[in-house]
Amino acid sequence: MYILADSGVRGHLTAGRIERNPSGSLTVFNTRGECFEYLCGKRIRSWCVMAPGGKLIDGWREILPKDLSKILE
Repeated sequence: MYILADSGVRGHLTAGRIERNPSGSLTVFNTRGECFEYLCGKRIRSWCVMAPGGKLIDGWREILPKDLSKILE
C-alpha cells in the first residue's frame, strides 16, 4: 500500500519486490525484476508492506500521521 507524494492518491501492488535505499527511499521492481520508476525515490510519501491477511509487516512501513487513515482503509 502506498500514498503518492504529489497527489495523495492511494494505491497498492500485489506482486514485485521493493528495496530500501540507504537514504530511506524505496526502489520498486515489477515481477520481471525491472525497476518501476514511477514508484521510486521521493514519489511515495507513505507506504507499508502487508501480509496476505492484511496485517502490517513490522519494520516495513513509513506512514505519515496524515496518511494513516488512508493506508488502513
